[in-house]
Amino acid sequence: MSPLWLDSVQLCLFPGACWLQKSGHVQLRTESGADLLAGLDAWLAVAEGAPLRRKRVQVMLAASAAALCVLPWQADLREEDELSEYASACFARAGIPMDDDMLIHGEYPRFGKNGYGFALPRALLDGLEQRITAAGGSLRRVQPVNALAAQAVIARRGDTCLLLSEPGLDTALASIDGQLALIDEELGLGDGLGLRRLVARIGEGVAPQAAWQAWSAEQAGAEADMAPFPLGARDVARLPAAVWKV
Repeated sequence: MSPLWLDSVQLCLFPGACWLQKSGHVQLRTESGADLLAGLDAWLAVAEGAPLRRKRVQVMLAASAAALCVLPWQADLREEDELSEYASACFARAGIPMDDDMLIHGEYPRFGKNGYGFALPRALLDGLEQRITAAGGSLRRVQPVNALAAQAVIARRGDTCLLLSEPGLDTALASIDGQLALIDEELGLGDGLGLRRLVARIGEGVAPQAAWQAWSAEQAGAEADMAPFPLGARDVARLPAAVWKV
């Protein structure tokens, strides 16, 4: 690779905001609308200093941009196309049929453990590549935040519950006995009700001593990042804004 392409940045796209994540910090956060590509256009129009020029760009997308499912462990699946086909079958079993307009990815981060599959619209991926290339960057990797959260849950031992909040959608992921087992969603209206419903449902299936953590896209870059998450009697620790790395 040319020495002119040495720097990497992570671009984060969510309904309501777009920002860069670099060296563990949120930078150049700009408010935007609900459409992710329109939000990127608006961010590129106001961002100073050509922030993507000659950069290797990793993109973290909102959970609302992707479908996510649990992949029960299958020891004989190793190739990428096999994992994608299996993920497609798991989506269909969950009542989420996929077509050729979606790019499907399956992954087992840990041997012997349940993995996850996610699906993203090809039109969104094409739009990202076009805009990042036009801005002088090179798109290297795209992952939705719920897939990154699934990786984190799979990496932990014991019962773990992880909550994600973004404008319009709340998501919960849980592992039981060290296995990714539950993925659930609620419409997020900004009043915390969706999160409380998820906590009530997920809490029925996990051990009382389960570790609870939460992350909010709306708090990215705010001073309140490390404040406790307000979910009643639950001891829910808030994760820092820049915790996810694509």
